[in-house]
Amino acid sequence: MESVQKPLLKVDQLKKYYPIKGGVLSRVIGQVKAVDDISFEVFEGETLGLVGESGCGKTTTGKTILRLVKHTEGSVTYQGKNIFDLTKKGMREFYKDVQIIFQDPYGSLNPRQTVGDMLREIMKFHNIARGEEAEKKIKELMKMVGLSEWHIGRYPHEFSGGQRQRVGIARALCLDPKLIICDEPVSALDVSIQSQILNLLKELQQRLNLTYLFIAHDLSVVKHISDRVGVMYLGKLVEITKTDELFEVPLHPYTRALLSAIPIADVDHSSIKAILKGDVPSPSNPPKGCVFHTRCPECMEICKKELPVMREVKPGHFVYCHLYNEEMLDENVKNNTLYNKIEKNPKN
Repeated sequence: MESVQKPLLKVDQLKKYYPIKGGVLSRVIGQVKAVDDISFEVFEGETLGLVGESGCGKTTTGKTILRLVKHTEGSVTYQGKNIFDLTKKGMREFYKDVQIIFQDPYGSLNPRQTVGDMLREIMKFHNIARGEEAEKKIKELMKMVGLSEWHIGRYPHEFSGGQRQRVGIARALCLDPKLIICDEPVSALDVSIQSQILNLLKELQQRLNLTYLFIAHDLSVVKHISDRVGVMYLGKLVEITKTDELFEVPLHPYTRALLSAIPIADVDHSSIKAILKGDVPSPSNPPKGCVFHTRCPECMEICKKELPVMREVKPGHFVYCHLYNEEMLDENVKNNTLYNKIEKNPKN
């Protein structure tokens, strides 16, 4: 009997709502549903990409997992322990194993501290290393992320954007974590520097056996680094599967629209763009039924009334869409329409 791999991190029905207050007494008059009932798993040694438009809840998901913002409902389990139940001491141990690389490398660094001071303070607080041992570890970290020893005494403003992000990576690595949440770590960098940082992250993953939750809005970046990809829209996770399968056979209408918008540097290539109509609805007043139905080219009556259910259409390929519920699946397979979507690349 084959053993089933247990996830390193499991997110189950996670919700994060922000209250909207108004009136003289500042009473709660509504809620912004930033993250609305999402579930996924991250396995040891893999990179799970989380992609979607700006404002879809990707970054909020990452911050809620780290308890940087308080969750509304749901659970996040790390190595079998629900982190929302951990004490202050338990969270200190959790932060040794789980770190974050922020989007803005300058805003996330203390301008009054040198690189060496930052790293020494972190290692001292977590009882990782002190004195000569700490200095040795700092030099190793600098070399590991592509910086020199003389960078240790520099302040953040003395670095370029790419170098600052390398410092951010060194800071995340100094506690020897197992899981790193990468919150759009290359979106603020030039394209040439992006590739260097991505290659560095892949090299470090192989060398240190790291696991990544990689948050991004650039599909080409996600394709380059991820083993699996989850697609978010308006606080919902609408599709998740292996990276190759998502790019070859996207099933959700929103995923197909995202992929069709990727620019292709080939003058001989021609493809039909799936242009979405309308604007993204407000997360404070999402539409009834499926949140995507107001822009979906394949919208049905049931989409306007009922929430879809996340279904495993193919092994390891989950889709949040009424097109793939049991009734529609049977009907479309009979008509051979859904079969074509599942088995063939819709771009061809």
